[in-house]
Amino acid sequence: MENKTLTAVEWLMQELGGLNRTQVEWHNAIQQALALEKEQQKETFEQSRLSHPMVGWKHDSFDDYYTTKYGKQ
Repeated sequence: MENKTLTAVEWLMQELGGLNRTQVEWHNAIQQALALEKEQQKETFEQSRLSHPMVGWKHDSFDDYYTTKYGKQ
């Protein structure tokens, strides 16, 4: 079977397989999933900039895009 990149949600579901987790474990897993999601969005953002260079971009960088879209870095 081919290795598949997990989405942040898939990773979180896999990581939290059971419900017997402490609050700290839940918090840490959620923070890791958020970081994974941000990294995946960054890769997609950069790939789209390379494949569509003539479109003109509203955002100068991924950080600018992410801050505008989500209000945080």
